[in-house]
This record gives sequence, structure tokens and C-alpha cells, in this order.
Amino acid sequence: MTANRRKTLATILIALVSVLLFFTFLYVIAINEKNIPIYSPLIFAILPAMAINAIWYNKPKKRDI
Repeated sequence: MTANRRKTLATILIALVSVLLFFTFLYVIAINEKNIPIYSPLIFAILPAMAINAIWYNKPKKRDI
């Protein structure tokens, strides 16, 4: 399995899990008849985007000896 294919699979997995968690979060809040916080979509959009960015644009860190 090439590195590019692993990155693609990880990206798809992160996207699916984040969408699933978002709809589960909305469902649980809707059952309890509470208001949905306005910041919740931001959390479910920014964190997966940061994870995907870290996967695709990973820069190796130089170590000082």
C-alpha cells in the first residue's frame, strides 16, 4: 500500500467519522429538546480539517544535534 493511498483512506475515514459524530450529536440534542449550540458545526469542521491538513502536509521536523 503506497503512502498516497494510506493518506486517502485516512482522509475518507476522518470525514466519515466526523460526519457520523456530527449527526449523532445533533440527534442526541434533538431528543432532549435542547437548543443546538451555534459553535457545534465549527468544532466538527475545524478539528477534522486540522487532522486532514496534518496528514497531507506533514513537514518533517529538523532536530538539532
